Amino acid sequence: MLPLFIDRVIDELLTKETGNDYSRFHVVFPTRRAALIFKTKFAERLKKAAFMPQTFSVGDFIAS
Repeated sequence: MLPLFIDRVIDELLTKETGNDYSRFHVVFPTRRAALIFKTKFAERLKKAAFMPQTFSVGDFIAS
Protein backbone atom coordinates (compact mmCIF):
# COMPACT_ATOMS: atom_id res chain seq x y z
CA MET A 1 0.00 0.00 0.00
CA LEU A 2 1.34 3.42 -0.90
CA PRO A 3 1.75 5.84 1.99
CA LEU A 4 -0.85 8.58 2.03
CA PHE A 5 0.15 12.22 1.99
CA ILE A 6 -0.72 12.63 5.67
CA ASP A 7 1.43 9.62 6.58
CA ARG A 8 4.34 11.08 4.62
CA VAL A 9 3.99 14.41 6.44
CA ILE A 10 4.00 12.59 9.79
CA ASP A 11 7.09 10.61 8.78
CA GLU A 12 8.88 13.83 7.84
CA LEU A 13 7.98 15.53 11.13
CA LEU A 14 9.06 12.54 13.20
CA THR A 15 12.53 12.63 11.62
CA LYS A 16 13.12 16.13 13.02
CA GLU A 17 15.18 16.43 16.21
CA THR A 18 12.63 18.20 18.41
CA GLY A 19 12.36 16.07 21.50
CA ASN A 20 8.68 16.24 22.38
CA ASP A 21 7.97 19.74 21.06
CA TYR A 22 6.50 19.86 17.57
CA SER A 23 4.65 23.13 18.23
CA ARG A 24 7.10 25.17 16.15
CA PHE A 25 5.81 23.46 13.00
CA HIS A 26 2.77 24.73 11.09
CA VAL A 27 1.00 22.39 8.70
CA VAL A 28 -1.64 23.65 6.26
CA PHE A 29 -4.21 21.23 4.81
CA PRO A 30 -6.91 21.77 2.20
CA THR A 31 -9.73 21.10 4.68
CA ARG A 32 -10.39 21.02 8.41
CA ARG A 33 -11.21 17.33 8.11
CA ALA A 34 -7.73 16.58 6.75
CA ALA A 35 -6.21 18.52 9.68
CA LEU A 36 -8.28 16.45 12.13
CA ILE A 37 -7.20 13.19 10.49
CA PHE A 38 -3.58 14.37 10.70
CA LYS A 39 -3.89 15.13 14.42
CA THR A 40 -5.44 11.74 15.12
CA LYS A 41 -2.82 9.80 13.16
CA PHE A 42 0.04 11.87 14.58
CA ALA A 43 -1.09 11.16 18.15
CA GLU A 44 -1.36 7.43 17.37
CA ARG A 45 2.18 7.35 15.97
CA LEU A 46 3.76 9.24 18.88
CA LYS A 47 2.48 7.09 21.74
CA LYS A 48 3.93 9.61 24.20
CA ALA A 49 3.08 13.06 25.49
CA ALA A 50 4.21 15.84 23.15
CA PHE A 51 3.24 19.27 21.93
CA MET A 52 1.38 18.92 18.62
CA PRO A 53 2.24 20.93 15.52
CA GLN A 54 -0.12 23.77 14.63
CA THR A 55 -2.60 22.70 11.94
CA PHE A 56 -4.76 24.89 9.74
CA SER A 57 -7.12 24.52 6.84
CA VAL A 58 -6.29 26.77 3.91
CA GLY A 59 -9.26 29.02 4.74
CA ASP A 60 -8.29 29.33 8.39
CA PHE A 61 -4.66 30.01 7.47
CA ILE A 62 -5.62 32.82 5.10
CA ALA A 63 -8.02 34.28 7.65
CA SER A 64 -5.33 34.37 10.31
